[in-house]
Amino acid sequence: MNEGFSIDLNFEVCDGCGLCLEVCPEAIFDFGSKPNAKGLRPPVAARPNDCLGCLSCSMGCPNFCLEVKRSSVASLKK
Repeated sequence: MNEGFSIDLNFEVCDGCGLCLEVCPEAIFDFGSKPNAKGLRPPVAARPNDCLGCLSCSMGCPNFCLEVKRSSVASLKK
């Protein structure tokens, strides 16, 4: 088992500011195409397997809508 991280985004709370895109050292986020109830386009974790678990996105989010969690994932290496 490899240790990995999951990124949970509260889609409806996000205001689409894009700060997570700017602070992530691995550039895992992209702007999403689906608007939330506010008509804003929250980001998506497009490359979650690249997450280092540094918490930069979570700590930098002004709306506290990102949570990074440690998770165990099966290795895809064969």
